[in-house]
Amino acid sequence: MYVKTLRLEHFRCYEQLSLELGPGLHIMVGPNASGKTTVLEAIGVLALTKSHRCSQDRELVRFKAEWTRAAAEFGRADGRGIGLRVTVRESVRADSGSSRKTFEVNGVPRRRVTEVVGQVPVVMFGPEDLGLVKGPPSGRRRFLNEAISQVRPGYLADLMRYRRGLRQRNECLKRVRKEGSCRELVDAWDGALVESGAAVAGAREEFVRAMAPHSDRAHHRLSNGRERLVIAYKGDLAGMADMAIRRDRLRELLRSGIERDIALGRTAMGPHRDELDILVAERSLRTYGSQGQQRTAALSLVLAQAAVMSQWRDEPPIILLDDCLSELDADRARAMLELSRNAEQMIVTTAAWEPVLDEFAVGARVYDVGDGTVVPRETDS
Repeated sequence: MYVKTLRLEHFRCYEQLSLELGPGLHIMVGPNASGKTTVLEAIGVLALTKSHRCSQDRELVRFKAEWTRAAAEFGRADGRGIGLRVTVRESVRADSGSSRKTFEVNGVPRRRVTEVVGQVPVVMFGPEDLGLVKGPPSGRRRFLNEAISQVRPGYLADLMRYRRGLRQRNECLKRVRKEGSCRELVDAWDGALVESGAAVAGAREEFVRAMAPHSDRAHHRLSNGRERLVIAYKGDLAGMADMAIRRDRLRELLRSGIERDIALGRTAMGPHRDELDILVAERSLRTYGSQGQQRTAALSLVLAQAAVMSQWRDEPPIILLDDCLSELDADRARAMLELSRNAEQMIVTTAAWEPVLDEFAVGARVYDVGDGTVVPRETDS
């Protein structure tokens, strides 16, 4: 899979941008705040329906503009293509802080994000992802959610149903604690959580199990053979043999913990508390790992994510590396760029030309980014 063309209108710093891309390695060079990350962000929004940089869609709209649009044509090695377009419009009320976002797939409007996510597989990695290991569990759950949603049809719908049920159950718990009413509504929401939660937990455990050998090999190589990495899914439903057992287990956890949940005003157990254990020599890297070990493990997880997504979809994802090469030593940076040899397309942004890029730049397309433009650099060839 690869981006053939990308069109941006009133998107962040770009009033208008039109790019012709294609398979292979693309390197975008420019100073900080020049618009490099925005190009990758737009591709991510098209593929994942949301930005990795902001929580409010209205932040995507260029200053003083009322709407923004990103559109791209994607190609495959077999010749099949797909077109995606997203439009964000500011709310009519200037003080509302809201916006309206619409999607199209091959020109056909789509109302649900589940109809968009998974159409185009992407793996994104930036400086913030170096904190994947030492950061809170929510970051690792997000890492798994974004990857699985792109390769397992139905996962995102299950996840959204679980979150909706969890939110409603927690509201009911607070009312019971405050007013002593609505106890029966808590039980009613348990059914929704059981079905969707069991599905989410099962998919996460399966994906982590598939990642484990890839992440271990990557970490072993990057640590010069000194360390073996172990990752494992950790959660209240971990190790359950099948869906029926997971459903029964979650139902029992919710029933037996009802008094505690009422006292807390929230649901204390379930997939929303899942964790990804990351260990070296049976010790948690989050707690005991050095910064170097944590960065190596984070990189290994991303390499493993790309490998599993390629296997499960039978096509490599688009690889987007955002300003992370300067944060990595030569060996780690080289390991990331090695993905370009197997990926149909990799797009790398960097503030300055890193020496390691010389090893991969033959045949690559290089662009200079700045002042709202992305200009192909002339090559000697």
